[in-house]
Amino acid sequence: MFFQSTETLIAKAQQGNKRAWLKLVKQHESRVYNHCLRMLSNPDDAMDLMQEVFISVYKSLPSFRGESRFT
Repeated sequence: MFFQSTETLIAKAQQGNKRAWLKLVKQHESRVYNHCLRMLSNPDDAMDLMQEVFISVYKSLPSFRGESRFT
């Protein structure tokens, strides 16, 4: 599979590329889920929170300037 950097995927996702967004989610979902699970100690609640996190990130994506790490 062709590797694309996180920066490239972010730029494409900001332009509306849904595939790039899905790749970003795939790259980060386990880390986000595990963090949520440690905070909540409930798998269902962790999954719900993870979804909320990604919705929030998606809505904020147009204003992401890359001055900080995406993670």
